[in-house]
Amino acid sequence: MNHVIIPPGKVFPKHPTDATVYTLIIRGELSAAIENNGPKTFNAGQLVNIPKGVLTELGNRGDESVELLVVKYGYN
Repeated sequence: MNHVIIPPGKVFPKHPTDATVYTLIIRGELSAAIENNGPKTFNAGQLVNIPKGVLTELGNRGDESVELLVVKYGYN
């Protein structure tokens, strides 16, 4: 499990996930574009499930930091 804080304006480039990922948003709003879908906003208290090998762009398009707990499993 990883504890992640994403500052305002930080967006990670689109990349395939290397494992199945569960992300729990603790604070702020996470922007996630999964596969060919446009960005969707997830709020504190929501859990985002991203399957292994899926193209994903995660980031913070808001004005405050986003705090997450990230669990990955199913590495090769």
